[in-house]
Amino acid sequence: IQKAEWRSLTIAVKTLKEPIRHATDEIEELLREIAIWKTLRHPNIVMFLGASSRPDMGLMLLMEYMPSGSLQQYLTTRLKINARESWKIALDISSAMAFLHSCSPPVIHGDLQPENILFNSFGDAKIGDFGLSKYVRATPPSSGSAQKHVRYLAPEILLWMSVSLKSDVYAFGMILLDLFTKGPKHSDYLKVAKGSAKIPVDDCKNSYAKEVVLKCIEADIKKRASFVDIVNDIEVFNNREKCTIV
Repeated sequence: IQKAEWRSLTIAVKTLKEPIRHATDEIEELLREIAIWKTLRHPNIVMFLGASSRPDMGLMLLMEYMPSGSLQQYLTTRLKINARESWKIALDISSAMAFLHSCSPPVIHGDLQPENILFNSFGDAKIGDFGLSKYVRATPPSSGSAQKHVRYLAPEILLWMSVSLKSDVYAFGMILLDLFTKGPKHSDYLKVAKGSAKIPVDDCKNSYAKEVVLKCIEADIKKRASFVDIVNDIEVFNNREKCTIV
């Protein structure tokens, strides 16, 4: 990602990976993804501003600049858990996802993970990279980063490569667990997918967060919560906390 100036705005620029510059099918698929992204307007979704092409650079994606880093960086560098801040981030993410899933047709993110959740200068969390991560130029992932990515993949994706709205819900549940624990712990996620191992949900000491996490990571897809339910649960909890403080 590069920082740039465009029409008096500070923006972020992402460049395509080298191998697909001349791959017609992949470029057409990318353009379809862009066509979806440019129509999405929500306060918790990174705004897509346009695309540009140069012979020496290839296709570049122009988007809202997010100066305060990613949720991945937040999880890595924080010293302690701030429950109020964690709920704020969770509400930002779930509100954006509820919006995406309410579109007609619904928009599946498909790659919801801390690296794709970014913060603006006000501390608002916003979701980016709608299926675009495989197109953006990057260094090959290390085994550690690949393991972190797998953590957010629902069992049905790991076992059958089946992606749905509820796969996004599962990913959110794992992110919420990260927010209320001291960061992700590596597990054998294939064993988790097969039911022979469990996610360490008991590491979450916030009982209400744990309850929401369990609703999100149900093995039975039909039993998983919707993002509308999740937003409602978080807002109910926040209102209850405000009443308690008063």
